[in-house]
Amino acid sequence: MKIVKLEEAGFDSALYGFSLSFRKPGLTRDEWWDRERKQRTYKAALANADRDGGHNKFLEHIQVWVSIQATLEWWKQYDTYRIGVSKQSESTMHTLDFGPIRTEHMDIKAEEFLCHDDHMTYLMYIDMLSNQDSRLKSKGLPQGYLQEREVNLNYKVIRHIANQRFKHRIGDWKLMIESLISQLVYPEFIKIK
Repeated sequence: MKIVKLEEAGFDSALYGFSLSFRKPGLTRDEWWDRERKQRTYKAALANADRDGGHNKFLEHIQVWVSIQATLEWWKQYDTYRIGVSKQSESTMHTLDFGPIRTEHMDIKAEEFLCHDDHMTYLMYIDMLSNQDSRLKSKGLPQGYLQEREVNLNYKVIRHIANQRFKHRIGDWKLMIESLISQLVYPEFIKIK
């Protein structure tokens, strides 16, 4: 499994939005948003980051784009998270097909799989599939196949995933959560209970 944060945005706007409840009417953003108020807002937001019921909705405004390479088995579990999440992935069909990504002369490599069994079993299986009709190839892909997807999350979704999956019996969840949080600009806003 490989986790790479690609981009992160929206923190200042999220804090400003959080501060709107306390702003004096009639002041512009620039008039209100001085260094001292921003620091006080940061502290108040941090104190509310772990409070549900609308108190931490500002976390929804902090966006994170991540590249995740994981097994198909893991991706099936990840698909539980649909709200506030967007993703794009490698095409299984085009990746295994003899198309622009893989030419007829490229061999399928064991590194493309996370195997708990003998690597050769998977390679023999894929070789067998490559000799079949291309419409059948993706239907029997082993769960150990590593697929890369780019996902767009927000801090609130990351917090939700972390609290639901950190102690999951499948260790890839803990690995994903620790790796992602360690790459965030503001990891202190994601508290694992």
